[in-house]
Amino acid sequence: MNSKLLNKILRQMQENNLNKTMLSKKSGLHLSEISRILNSKQSLSLHNLDSLTKAFELVEDTFYMYYVAECFLENGFLNKRRSEPFLYTCAAKGFEEPLQQLLDTLLEERSKPILTKNLDHVFTVAEALFKDGKEKESLCLYEIIIESMPNHFSEQVAISYFRKFYLVRGTEEKEQAITLALKHLPYMPHDFQILTYKWITQVYYENNQWDKTMYYAKKLELTAREVYYYGRALAYQGFALI
Repeated sequence: MNSKLLNKILRQMQENNLNKTMLSKKSGLHLSEISRILNSKQSLSLHNLDSLTKAFELVEDTFYMYYVAECFLENGFLNKRRSEPFLYTCAAKGFEEPLQQLLDTLLEERSKPILTKNLDHVFTVAEALFKDGKEKESLCLYEIIIESMPNHFSEQVAISYFRKFYLVRGTEEKEQAITLALKHLPYMPHDFQILTYKWITQVYYENNQWDKTMYYAKKLELTAREVYYYGRALAYQGFALI
């Protein structure tokens, strides 16, 4: 554990008159685990940090700014087991300052292989948030991928463009988002190509733009393999002709 975080925890123990045994009982962590953590013989997981914070009766993100350093290995790579839960929690719960601190630190990396690997973790968290129904919370992470991934035509960037289009499709940003998603369409997996055409068609259908509805419905028809999307493509074309 880094010295700043350790000192903060030790200070809280002192201010609350807690020894290791008492802290173990209040936090639910085993006494031996408390000792290993405080003696830097065991890394501090986010779960254990949250347990200690709760024992001190502090708000959840009290120590999060000091935990950012725990998310990185000495070689500059993110530690997957610590960084991904941290990123997810900060984004999901709106802990903006520690989230931004981690992202700023990450983006200072000048080695493209390290930066790419670290952004892979950010993408993994963005996808987890999106699939868990925390779509708005995932947007800032997709935007980081779009802006900072060294290989701008990677699969992760292409998917991020689709996700951003999907998330802003009801706003004034939708046309630009459509243009960028289509530009990166060749770099998407096939199932995301289908989804891109499907949602672009849906946007134009909802806005009564029938020429564009027909155009992208035909694109969807040619791209779709599953019966559902093929049927949707034909249905859109039918609506456009009415």
